[in-house]
Amino acid sequence: MINNINSNSYSNLSKAVLTNRNNQAKRIQDKSAIKIDLEAVSKEQFAKLNKSQKEEVANLLKRIQGEIAKAEIIAVKIVKGETLNFEEKKFIKEKYPDLKQVAEESAKEVKELKHEIKNLKSEEQKQQVISKAINNIKLMNKKGILSEVQTKIKMSGIEEVEKFIKNIQTELKKAEMIAVKIVKGEILNSDEKNFIKEKYPDLKQLAKESEKEVKELKHEIKNLKSEEQKQQAISKAINNIKLMNKKGILSEAQTRIKMSGIEEVEKFIKNIQKELKKSEIIAIKMIKSEKLTPKEKNLINEKYPELRHEVEKYINKSNSLKEQLKLCKNEEERQQIVSKEIKNIENMSSKGIISESELKINMAAIEEAVIFIKDSKLEINKEERENDEGKLLKFIINPYFYVGTVSDNLSSIFIIIAIITIIYLFL
Repeated sequence: MINNINSNSYSNLSKAVLTNRNNQAKRIQDKSAIKIDLEAVSKEQFAKLNKSQKEEVANLLKRIQGEIAKAEIIAVKIVKGETLNFEEKKFIKEKYPDLKQVAEESAKEVKELKHEIKNLKSEEQKQQVISKAINNIKLMNKKGILSEVQTKIKMSGIEEVEKFIKNIQTELKKAEMIAVKIVKGEILNSDEKNFIKEKYPDLKQLAKESEKEVKELKHEIKNLKSEEQKQQAISKAINNIKLMNKKGILSEAQTRIKMSGIEEVEKFIKNIQKELKKSEIIAIKMIKSEKLTPKEKNLINEKYPELRHEVEKYINKSNSLKEQLKLCKNEEERQQIVSKEIKNIENMSSKGIISESELKINMAAIEEAVIFIKDSKLEINKEERENDEGKLLKFIINPYFYVGTVSDNLSSIFIIIAIITIIYLFL
């Protein structure tokens, strides 16, 4: 680094040190390590200097080290995009233009790296990009392409990118929360609206699309008859989202936003299940002509205004079945009609024509018809029995009520005996 120093010439030694500093400032092609200390001067040469000369050389070297440290600080400010004052601009431009150039190149690389990382989908991809950049810098340093100072300047750019990643993670988390609110149909405040509109318009658009998809999926599921069909629709939507994430079409944040829509649909399914259960109970009570509670009446008026019309269909169906059963000659015919009706309903349920709730209500209508017929039969039997018992009582009180005098109709005696026997058999 400092060559051909005349052992008898202190001025030559000082000049060599100064030349070394100037060479350090201009050395762009030869980017060997900038390392200025007493080792730059051979021990033999330094030993030949007197005490004051040694002190002066040491002070000179120390001053140069300070200048390089100052230049490094200024260069790092350039990399970070900080504003330089007039003195800093002049200092690095005149004394260390090579470091200024490295800093400006690094600042450009930092911007490009930030842009690349912002568009990456996963955290793993971001870390891979950072690791690659760090390894490239270390390799250039190892090969002597970058000096120690230049390496530090470039590494300050990597630190800046890592800070950027942390910041966007925080911002992205905030944007994600806002996007989820959009998907759920919640109201945003002015700050949230401005934030996602200005910084993450892509997530805002995705959230709007997801909100629309959620509405469509809810509508589709509401019209499905069986729970199995509903779960199939949900599973299909989930698998589509996972596939897009796997292919890199959706980022981790975008995937979570879309999945929040699926969670919203799953909540919707649970709610309609509860609502269906309530309406099912009320419908069955109405079919059976049972008295509704005030709460149930309010539910019909507020939530299920169409339920009365729907139940009317089931009641008419039950009445129609009652009429058919009345016309049957025997129990076997009645059983055949009921069995046929049940099979038809079960068949419609298995084909997804009617829902599980509709199946239960239909079965309740059939049950009501069967119970009505049984009750009617019991009533008829009861009436016949009461008539027979009445006849027996009248006969005991006044047997001539039926037969007159024995002399008028002797054969009637046998009829009376037969009637008594039959009546007692039924008792």
